[in-house]
Formats: sequence, structure tokens, C-alpha cells
Amino acid sequence: MEFVAVVRELEDELKLPVWMIVHGSEKHELGGIDIPLLEKFIEHKKRLPRKGVAILLDSPGGSGEVAYQLAMLLKRRCDKYVVVVPRWAKSAATLFALGAQSIILGEDGQLGPLDAQIFDPDREENRTSALNEVGAVEALHEATTEAAVGAMYFMRGATKKKLNVLMPYVLDFVAKLHQPLFTQIDAVRYSQKSRILDVAFQYATRLLFAHERYSEVDARNVAKELVRHYPSHSFVINREEAAQVGKRTGKIVGLQVEQPTDRMEGILDRLHKMLDGSVMAIGELEGVKS
Repeated sequence: MEFVAVVRELEDELKLPVWMIVHGSEKHELGGIDIPLLEKFIEHKKRLPRKGVAILLDSPGGSGEVAYQLAMLLKRRCDKYVVVVPRWAKSAATLFALGAQSIILGEDGQLGPLDAQIFDPDREENRTSALNEVGAVEALHEATTEAAVGAMYFMRGATKKKLNVLMPYVLDFVAKLHQPLFTQIDAVRYSQKSRILDVAFQYATRLLFAHERYSEVDARNVAKELVRHYPSHSFVINREEAAQVGKRTGKIVGLQVEQPTDRMEGILDRLHKMLDGSVMAIGELEGVKS
């Protein structure tokens, strides 16, 4: 089987045994980063090599809680683990990758943002980003503040009155202007969505801070950017983008993406072609039929 042969080459290049989390396109209980996958790894955890392991990862994601638990399992059982992503590791799969000492990302591979996806029966697409509503409320708050400041300085220039005199009138005007929008906000729903986003932020921060590469401040800034910065859940975080994560804080930290060797590039390219949804492989390479 050509797939097995290429993974053997990957093991030789990395000098590490390779375990796999490769989710094919067919629906299966192990087709996502969810409880059945975690249970399978726990079942075989004593077989995890103590000196280190590489995880060949090809996944659209799943549960953030499970991704965090899986990352912590590998941290406890192995001295190190690296993640190899020839094609994609999105959403919860990206969160899992953050726990690795290094991420080897294919030239055409991609990670993704960490804005949590939730089931919403009120919407046609059923699954939506928790950031949609939280971001809308925060944008409204920012717009209201800017309107108040703008109105304050306009009235000061027009009337020459002091700010403390103008403030009650300006705030009353801005409040009445934006009240119809604020009355549409469901406070309970907003709180729920905020907590969901905070879960992803907290997990990412903890995984990143475990690395020597990140200070606590850096870990929080990178996690915040992955959760809050990107405009869509499907946004492509390729090598170039991964290297820039953290730039909004003024200090480019970047994700722990490793530059592949020429041989590794060739292996990643071949795996990218094979991982087209037709391959599903979980656990040790020995479990894949050759």
C-alpha cells in the first residue's frame, strides 16, 4: 500500500514513530475529534512511545474539549509530540496541534481559526460561529462609544460649552439613537456565546503557555487572535499566515510551525495527494493494512 510506504518514509525522516488521526470523508464514529477517538487513544495509551511520537493529522475538527484532553494525554505519555499536517487540520484539530512542540505544515496545508462552531436550529446552516453574535454586539458597543465621542466634540465646537455641561444631553441623545438596536440583544444568548468562545481561548492559552516559546502574555495574545481575529471559520491559515499570528500585539510571535527539509516537502506533497478523503487511519501505523 503506497500510503503505508510514504508514512514509513515520514518516520525515517522524523526519526519518530508515526501515529495517525486521519479522518476520511465517510461518516464513522471515529470520523472526528470526539469522544470515541479519545477513548481509543486512552485504550492504547500504554503503547504510546515515551521518547516521542509524530501525529499525522488530517481532520476537519470536532470537540474542543476532546482536542484539549487528547493533547494533554500525549503530553503526559510522551516526552514530545509533533504534528504533521499535509492537507488540513481545522477548528478543534488546530487546537490539538497547538499542544505539539512543533507543527510541520505542508506547502498547501492549512490550519484554521478557533472561533467555536455551535448548533443553531434557528438558522438554515444549522452550525454557526459563536463569534457572529458576540462580534456583532461588541461592534455595536464600539460604534455607540465612537458616536458619543464624536457628538460630544461636535457639540463642544458648535456651542463652546464645557464637556460636563454637554455630557448628559449627548449621552441621552446617543442612547435613544441606539436603543432600538440594543433592545434586540438577547443578553442570555450573548452570555452563552461569550462563554463558548472563552472555552476555546482558555484551552489554547494553556496549550501554548506550556511551550518555552511563549510567555503567558504571548500565549494569551496568540490564543485571542486565533479565536477573535479571523472573519470566517474556514479562513486559511497557511505557513505564511501562521508565521504572522501575534502581529496585532506589536510583537510577531507566530505559531510553532517548522520549516520542512526538501525531503520532507516531497513526503508532504505525496501525502497531500493521498489524503483526499478516501483514507481513514486512526492510531498506530501497524493498524493500517498494507
